[in-house]
Amino acid sequence: MTETFLDAIQFQPDFEALTRRLHLRPGNPNLEDFTIFLEELAEVARPKAFYKLAFIEANDSSSVLIEGIRFDSRVLCVNLADVHRVFVYLATCGQELAEKRAEEKDILRQFLADTVMEAALQAAMVALKEDLRSRFQVGKTSTMNPGSLPDWPITQQQPFFELLGAAANRTGVSLTESMLMVPAKSTTGLFFETESDFINCQLCPRQTCPNRRAGFKPDLFDSKYKPA
Repeated sequence: MTETFLDAIQFQPDFEALTRRLHLRPGNPNLEDFTIFLEELAEVARPKAFYKLAFIEANDSSSVLIEGIRFDSRVLCVNLADVHRVFVYLATCGQELAEKRAEEKDILRQFLADTVMEAALQAAMVALKEDLRSRFQVGKTSTMNPGSLPDWPITQQQPFFELLGAAANRTGVSLTESMLMVPAKSTTGLFFETESDFINCQLCPRQTCPNRRAGFKPDLFDSKYKPA
């Protein structure tokens, strides 16, 4: 099987971690409500993930052809120069949490739900990575995500969803005309095996990003990715 759908992902919200992140200390009047609300969210949460093996058919240094779908990105081309296969994926917190969040009118409870949805998405990604390593025995990998860099803009989500194929619909994630995913706490990307350490954040100058995983390297694009 080159396509894998994960819908039995274990998700038990970390109460202590969430309360620390939300600054809900003992004695906070919102703590009791959050505790009850968290139990309700955990009850309905169904994070999901989908990934599949895909093969690179052409790489001309400005675009990459993956199973008949073209992607225009210089950074992607360079990173995949010596790669023959990739694993394209979609992970989500699940529409069940999104629907529960949509029912809430209180701004604080909406924020609490958003935080739990992010945790559910992280659980989906952990399960995806573990399954990928177990099933395909991949070595060291890096990842790229459409929309994460100006060089690979969010408009590339459209062909990326075409590459994912109809089977990815089982996750319940849809793409809007403005290339945003619903539920919002969803992510797409591709894993590729590599010996180098590449993280999107290295090419992104936005220092205030809450999801930053590596420092910005201002000279990296010119030294490695700028066309000759």
